[in-house]
Amino acid sequence: MNRYVATVVVCIASALAQLPRNACGDHTLIYQLPWPQRLPPLSIYMPYDVLVGYIGLDSANWASRNKQSDYRMSEFLERRGSFDDDTLRKMVRSMFAMCDYNPMLYEATLSTPRYRVGLYGLDPYMIGSEILGAIERAWGRDTANKYRDLALLRADYILHVRVDDTIHTKENLIVTTCQVLDVLKGQVAPACDPTYTHWRGRGSVKNAAPAPSVLSTGTCLQFTYIPQYRIGGYLDVIYPPLDRYMGDSIYPGKEYMVMLVYAIRCYGDSVGDWHMLTPMMIDMQCENSDVWFQVSPAAYAIEQEGSELVVRMPWNEFGWGTSVPLATFKQQLRSRIEEFRSW
Repeated sequence: MNRYVATVVVCIASALAQLPRNACGDHTLIYQLPWPQRLPPLSIYMPYDVLVGYIGLDSANWASRNKQSDYRMSEFLERRGSFDDDTLRKMVRSMFAMCDYNPMLYEATLSTPRYRVGLYGLDPYMIGSEILGAIERAWGRDTANKYRDLALLRADYILHVRVDDTIHTKENLIVTTCQVLDVLKGQVAPACDPTYTHWRGRGSVKNAAPAPSVLSTGTCLQFTYIPQYRIGGYLDVIYPPLDRYMGDSIYPGKEYMVMLVYAIRCYGDSVGDWHMLTPMMIDMQCENSDVWFQVSPAAYAIEQEGSELVVRMPWNEFGWGTSVPLATFKQQLRSRIEEFRSW
């Protein structure tokens, strides 16, 4: 091994070793989202659609806490399946508003054990899944619009960002520090932790409840990118010829459109579960089949093509092409979001 290679290896090993072990036992950035102290988690400062949404979630849970009402509530949700259905439209409107207003509170409310009691009762995750199922039924074979709506509702954040720094962990994860350039969904996020940057100072890891930061142009944001994703269906089938479409890495200095979700990293104590903020996986359905598979993570590179910036979408997930002008990408999503809000 020559001196240069040896120096690089030592530097990388040193950088990895400096990352502290977190509450889940690994070395990546995690957030504990505190469960609400009261349910529903209402505030007089919440927008009307958010208030209605949380009251509706709470009422649906309490109304389904015996065998007969559990069955009736499930049956009621399963009958939804058309955008002509005013009930479905109102549920979608509130579901989007709750998450957009404060994704941290929304995900903490969905995961609180206080909604998971006894043998019966639809918890918020089940209700949300039923609403997403209704979206699938409503679009039928119109897969492009189906994938778009599911992404808009599943994502906690939809952002245009510029990556400023990346740190590789021992688990082959990439903690990404970026600057927010535009916000389409998700108004509040955890503040950045300098421990997971190259310009970090000495000190302990922040494993406490994250201080919220209002997202706007110029705000710092951190998420964890999982490189080298593979396409896998329910049988974990891997397709090596398509590896070139997977996300091998994420690079400082580049801009991306990201759709991020809070994924549970490990279960917590009496305060709340530990989550990792990471790009969501877009689920796509095999043609003429009921089998779904996952494609590359929703961290779409923005590149210069001729005189304009384009968003690279290798799988043409939303039917707009594989190189979508950035302005068109944002306008299409914002147009559908405004439809949600008008329902």
